[in-house]
Amino acid sequence: MSKEDEIFKSVFSYIGDNLTEKLTVEEIAKHVYLSPTYLQSVFKENYGVPLAEYVRRQKLQKARELLYNTQKRISDIAYDCGFEHESSFIRSFKREPRSHASYPKSVA
Repeated sequence: MSKEDEIFKSVFSYIGDNLTEKLTVEEIAKHVYLSPTYLQSVFKENYGVPLAEYVRRQKLQKARELLYNTQKRISDIAYDCGFEHESSFIRSFKREPRSHASYPKSVA
């Protein structure tokens, strides 16, 4: 495994382990001992999406699973997925490039 592969493995693991937190590129970069600018650059180069966008999508995927599989309130799911406010969670969820028809009625 190359050094870059090890870094990305650590990044993905850190993100997965901390989805309930407000993750920033700076915190993730600190975890892998890289500058935020460099990490953002190599992440986008390798995965075609900015790191912050990847984190947001992971949080929304977790939220989607919770919406479909639990009876939790939206505000609780938003908090459980690291969003500070229900309104920012809903706004972020609706920005996703998916048909709103596929969302649970409680969010769409």
